[in-house]
Amino acid sequence: MPKLLQCCKTVKPPGRCGHCARNEGKSQERGQRVRDGNEDKRQERGPESGTRARVRNEDKRQERGQESGTRARVRNEDKRQERGPESGTRARVRNEGESQERRRESGTRARVRNEGERQERGQETGTRARVRNEGESQERGQETETRARVRNEDKKGSIYIKRSGRCGVCV
Repeated sequence: MPKLLQCCKTVKPPGRCGHCARNEGKSQERGQRVRDGNEDKRQERGPESGTRARVRNEDKRQERGQESGTRARVRNEDKRQERGPESGTRARVRNEGESQERRRESGTRARVRNEGERQERGQETGTRARVRNEGESQERGQETETRARVRNEDKKGSIYIKRSGRCGVCV
């Protein structure tokens, strides 16, 4: 059971205030309706689960003399080896070597170098600034967007909880 809001704590006998209780009931009904609908669809589709259908399809493929994706992949790989070109990774390794010969640097290396230059200039990267800002906003007693989001997650159905800790209707 979700934690009680301020407006729920004040009602007698203790429990949900009318607004939250009504909303909770609605969301439970909605969930039940969806579950029932899914069950109906399952029965219409017949008894086999996804796995059974998959096995059955695989059998059909074999009857038709086709190959499954994995088999095709193995066959293609064999062809590639017969043709003798290089795989994507090999080409990538070769290109990396060539770019080093041309005195160019890969993206990652440039990034490392830029990071160094930034530090020399006394600037900070986005992440560092973010960490620092996080600290400053805590000192000011503010909350970061993420924290606010976590706090707002605590909703009851469609009732939005305000900072006062009461549901949107009771505020």
